[in-house]
Amino acid sequence: MQTLHSLLLGRGMSCGLSLCENESEIRRLTKDPAGLVVLDARDFSPEEFSAKVIALDNRSPSRAQDKRSVYHDTIPHPDAADVLGNCLIDPAIAVLAGASASSQADPSIRNDEIVIYAGRQALPAFLSQFAASHPGACIFRELELSRAAFLDRLARAAAVVSYFGMTILEAMYLRKPAALFSINSEIHDKLSLHLQEQCAVPFVRSIPELENALIGPPSQCVPGKDGYNRLIALIEKTAEAA
Repeated sequence: MQTLHSLLLGRGMSCGLSLCENESEIRRLTKDPAGLVVLDARDFSPEEFSAKVIALDNRSPSRAQDKRSVYHDTIPHPDAADVLGNCLIDPAIAVLAGASASSQADPSIRNDEIVIYAGRQALPAFLSQFAASHPGACIFRELELSRAAFLDRLARAAAVVSYFGMTILEAMYLRKPAALFSINSEIHDKLSLHLQEQCAVPFVRSIPELENALIGPPSQCVPGKDGYNRLIALIEKTAEAA
């Protein structure tokens, strides 16, 4: 949401940003008289807001009958039509993916690096074992690097391993061999299995499965680069009608 906020400000649009840790914090904002709210909360009902809402990737029970809010999917989901064109790929990645990236590469970082993104999650035992024994594997935690530095490593990695989330979608955009692992979350496992079925991104549970995934070809499903432009166009259209 920080990226969206920056892009909106860059276009001269008046907007604020609230980063909420839980539903109680979100609920305190529901009476805000803002003309339009962009809500990024999977399970929170947009109907609780007094303002018009664009709900991103929302799966609240109210979605089926809510005619007031605008629902916009940006990540692959079994209940959503093809949304790869809506993926919110960081505009900075397009620059890194271009031909200029190689000329700006830091020679101290190997091109055979396998990026393993763990975020705040504990790694499965097999993945920790793989990382400990593989000289090219490098584990990254949330906020360990700046956003720009992490994207740079991602762009020049030989392969990427992550749980389901934006990192795996960014790896697909960069056409990297990629693999998914479980974080013991029912919803993440469901989305990982969906991505494996629809886009052939392996959902691995052992070292042999991981090794096969890392030498395999990148997924032929490539997220589009215009997700933010599509979302901003929707925001402008909805704001005008609100």
